[in-house]
Amino acid sequence: MSNENANLTKVIVPCRFSYLHCWEPNAVSDGDPKYSVSAIIPKSDTETIEKIKKAIEQAKKDSVSKWSGKVPANLKLP
Repeated sequence: MSNENANLTKVIVPCRFSYLHCWEPNAVSDGDPKYSVSAIIPKSDTETIEKIKKAIEQAKKDSVSKWSGKVPANLKLP
């Protein structure tokens, strides 16, 4: 992966966090404990939203080889 593509999968944005579980994993409904966070970004910040969409698409492209050549149909996205 080139440095240009590596930068597309990392986006740092000003936002608020909700339901932050970054210090310890949290189990929901007796499921496996996982680290998670919800980032709240204003709808008016269209530039940041576009950067995030591009980062998601690049991450999907980079991971296709791990998924036997295609993106899973049940892939959960924000």
